[in-house]
Amino acid sequence: MANRNSVIRSARRNPAYLSSGEVAASLKLPSHVLAYWRTKFPLIRPLVDASGRYRYATNDLYLIRGIQHLVYVELYSIRGAQRILRLRGVEFVRAIGRGEASAVSG
Repeated sequence: MANRNSVIRSARRNPAYLSSGEVAASLKLPSHVLAYWRTKFPLIRPLVDASGRYRYATNDLYLIRGIQHLVYVELYSIRGAQRILRLRGVEFVRAIGRGEASAVSG
């Protein structure tokens, strides 16, 4: 098994990992919102490369997209989105981010 340092180094070269700017641009979110959500949602855990930049995996992207949907479309507060995460689980919010579930569904 590769150690965490080698994974972090390879994240910079791996197209499966996106930078903060790429994630923010693809979701049309200001980068400061992404940074704020990292502090409010500890399940968003990007890798940090050798130069200190955050790199997001696909699962992180789906989670962020799900949170974005809860906050901007369903109009949940940050606390409300945290409650959905706690009660329904991270996979449910990722499913919202993939478009496979709705926050108002069962």
